[in-house]
Amino acid sequence: MASASSHPKSGTNSRKGEAEIGQLLQNKAALEPVTPALLKAARHLQKLGLISWRQIEYVKCAFSEDHDFQFADGNRTCTGRIPLEKQLDENAGDCRCPECGRKVYPLRHRKRRFPELRSRVLQDGVEKYVLKLLEKGDIAVQAVDGVSGAWRMNGGVTGVYICLADYCEDDRLLSVQWAQQNPTCYVAVTPRALEKFINIEWVSKMMLADIVNGQASLVDTVRSLAADTSARPVPDIATPVFTKGGHQPKVRSSAAEQVPLGLFVMELGDKTARINSMDMLDTRAVTGHAILRELAKAFLQDLLANKAPQHFLCQTPSELANALQEATDKKDAMDADQVRRTINRLQEAFEQRLCKAGPVAEHDSIIEASPDTRKEGYRLNPFKVAIRPLLPPKTPK
Repeated sequence: MASASSHPKSGTNSRKGEAEIGQLLQNKAALEPVTPALLKAARHLQKLGLISWRQIEYVKCAFSEDHDFQFADGNRTCTGRIPLEKQLDENAGDCRCPECGRKVYPLRHRKRRFPELRSRVLQDGVEKYVLKLLEKGDIAVQAVDGVSGAWRMNGGVTGVYICLADYCEDDRLLSVQWAQQNPTCYVAVTPRALEKFINIEWVSKMMLADIVNGQASLVDTVRSLAADTSARPVPDIATPVFTKGGHQPKVRSSAAEQVPLGLFVMELGDKTARINSMDMLDTRAVTGHAILRELAKAFLQDLLANKAPQHFLCQTPSELANALQEATDKKDAMDADQVRRTINRLQEAFEQRLCKAGPVAEHDSIIEASPDTRKEGYRLNPFKVAIRPLLPPKTPK
């Protein structure tokens, strides 16, 4: 059966830019270093209509080679990054670290600038790209009614389906039973999404990055599915072909852990943020704590209002910035870009620390980006997060 590495092309040219293409297809990616190869890949994907991108510069709050490092005092270990935007006025105190809140003066202190490339995957562009490939391969398809990113072509007994797994919200198309009865080519748009597929040999799955760089052929895979008549046994335990979260283990890794699998219990204090009884934030991460409290406030309001999880509020970076300005001291105010960057760093930190400790966590397990691709925003993940009062830390026996 076709797989993520099916139909490799010969020659080395097809592999040029493979790593860069994979990086750029991570939605809302912030990438560095900005190499010529990365820029070339970005222009290529933009030309194909798959992404939009822009290049920015930022300075580091505490960088040992900067002139103002001597003034950092207790902030010398701060890893905060301050993006440089044209409208920022450092003399008015606009340049403030999103991590520790320290004012910085990029021009006055001639701080070293670092380039960063930000990319955004365009769902409409991905769908048009896939349809264009199928059209070039003389494969006629029809959209599946009511399902985003899914098409059907005639062929075989039941026809063959093409499904962009990242965008599909229909549980039927993402079930093992469906794939057993209806040959389906699942395409993972974001490279990391490939890890979310179930490990069944006959499930046809491939990466968009492999299609773009020539390592796999969508047309050949679809045609092979149409011609394949082999049996597809269903495993003893039915589980989704593709899940929005990581596949959870069936056995607990620790007998002492009493938190249900897939659930992340959050406790918040003035300077404390715990998830599953593990401290997640340094007490000095003022902005991180402030953002978590605002997200928790919206989460609890929706919970008390009996809203369905899918309708929980997603707040844009601008809305969060305005709420923080009203709730905190004016000198601790942040702009939308600082909020966005802080949230991205929180997502990364939570994922790394939780996975290192054992629980299977994804980038959006705690703070989830808006599921509505038409509106940017963030919220605590209503499907995975629970909030309880701050409990006293356990003392060793």
